Amino acid sequence: GSAAGDLCITECENRINLDGSKSNFASIGGLIGYSNHKLEIHKSINYGLINNRYVSGGVLGSCSKSIVNIDRVLNHGSINSSTINGNADSAGGIIGCAQNYSTLIVSNTSNYGEISASFYSGGIIESNDCDSIIRNCKNYGNISSSRSGGIIGRLLNNSTELLFCFNNGSISAKANGGGIIGETYAKFNILCCQNNGNISAEGSHYTYIGGIIGHVFEGSGTVSE
Repeated sequence: GSAAGDLCITECENRINLDGSKSNFASIGGLIGYSNHKLEIHKSINYGLINNRYVSGGVLGSCSKSIVNIDRVLNHGSINSSTINGNADSAGGIIGCAQNYSTLIVSNTSNYGEISASFYSGGIIESNDCDSIIRNCKNYGNISSSRSGGIIGRLLNNSTELLFCFNNGSISAKANGGGIIGETYAKFNILCCQNNGNISAEGSHYTYIGGIIGHVFEGSGTVSE
């Protein structure tokens, strides 16, 4: 459901499957569907499978104007947001969409679930439009969508730091695919991150893939050891 106020979740576990395939605009998360307040999630796990037509996250579906801190969290459930619904169908192993002046810190967190979406997908975050620090996060699940990233599918605006993250899942992209970031329009700093997953271009038109970043549209950044 939706967090209507500040919320702290510690040592929680979800094992039920979640289905939003009959709704056009469902934001679904294994633990929280949507937050626009302060949210902390620690030492928690999702095992439930997610099938949806809009925005999906293994732990948090989406957040807006929120302060989010996620630490030592795991997702083992597969996520499918592949039903035909235009460019809205998207999925992240931990967070679906973070946007609208949110502040985000994700640490020591891993995704093991397979991720499939029509448009955007990321092993940790599908779409990130806020100032954020992603630290020591790992993706082991295979990812398939139009625009796919091993850690983050799409960066929009603001500034993101990715520190000591790695991707071990295979990535399939029809437009843009990267081992760490699928595509970016924002400022970024990538430090000591590694991609071990195979990346394949599946598009019938122009497709951009890269071991670290698929396509830099705008913004600037650094990549270093």
